[in-house]
Amino acid sequence: MNRFYTLTCLGITILMAPLCNISATQINENYRLDSDIQAFKEHLLQQNETQEEFYNPPAILSSDHTEDIESQINSESDSKRNRNSPQGNVRVILTPLSRTILSSQISTPILSSQVSAPVTKIYKRMGETFKKGDSLIEIDRTVFFANLKKSKAILIRSNTVLDARQKLYNDSISSLTELKEAQAAVETAKAELALAINQYDWALIKAPYDGRVITVFVEEFELPQPGQALVEIMEDQKIIAKALVPAVHLSQLSIGKIFKVYVQEINKTVDATIIRIGAVIDPSSETISIDAEIDNSDHLLLPGMTGSIQLR
Repeated sequence: MNRFYTLTCLGITILMAPLCNISATQINENYRLDSDIQAFKEHLLQQNETQEEFYNPPAILSSDHTEDIESQINSESDSKRNRNSPQGNVRVILTPLSRTILSSQISTPILSSQVSAPVTKIYKRMGETFKKGDSLIEIDRTVFFANLKKSKAILIRSNTVLDARQKLYNDSISSLTELKEAQAAVETAKAELALAINQYDWALIKAPYDGRVITVFVEEFELPQPGQALVEIMEDQKIIAKALVPAVHLSQLSIGKIFKVYVQEINKTVDATIIRIGAVIDPSSETISIDAEIDNSDHLLLPGMTGSIQLR
C-alpha cells in the first residue's frame, strides 16, 4: 500500500511538472511584456512633455497671458490718444517770411541777368544784412547807358517828325496817314526808351525788402548768362513757424491766436501768432497745417531751427 501511494505521488509529480514549468515561463514572459509596455508608455510621456515645451497652442491661453495682451493693446491705444491729447507737444519748423532768388527779371520770382555783361561789384555777401533798396550786385552798365541815350535820341527825333507832320496836316499838305505814321513812330520810341531804362536799372540788383543774403551765385568780373540767378536772399524780420497740429485741436485754432513756441537751438520760448490755418485735414495723420508769425527783429532766430508748442 505504501509502495502504491509512493508511485502514485511520483506519477502525479511527473505529470504536473511540465504544467508548473509552463506556468513559470508564461509568468516570466508576461512580466517582461508588462515592463516593455510600461517603458514604452514612459517614452511617449517624455515625448509629449518635450513637445509641450516647444509648442503652446494659441487657442489655449492662460489668464495671465490674456491679461498681458490686453494690457499691450490698451497701452497702444493710450499712446495714440496721447499723440492727439490736448496736452501733447507739437513739433514746429522755422522758415523765413520770404525767400527769393534775385536777378534782373523783376517780372518773375527768379530775377536774373537780361544781357551778357560782367559783374563789376558785389555789395552784399553771404549772411550780411541789408535794407530795402540797398544795392546787392552791379553789372557793367556801359552798354545799358549807351542804349538808353540812343533811345532818348530816337524819341526826340520822332517827336520832331510828328510836330512837322502835324503842321503839314493842319495846312492840308500832309495826309492823315502820314500823320498817323508819325504818331506811331513816337509811341514806338517811347516803348524802346522805357525798355532801355529798365535794362539800365536791371543792371543794378537792389533789395526788394529788409533781409539777409543766403547765397551769392556769381563772383566779380564773372560774365553771367541771360536769365542766370545772381543772389538768393530772405526776409527774416518775421519768422514763420510751420506745424502740423492734431485735428482734435481744430476748435482751439483761430487766426490771431497767440501761443508759446519753445525753440531748442537757443533754449528760449517766444510768442507766435497764427496767420494761416490749412483748408483740409490730412486723413492719414489726422493733422492740419498752421503758419504762425514770430517777431525776429533781434535776429536771434534762424530759418531751419526747430521747436515745439504746448497745446492746452
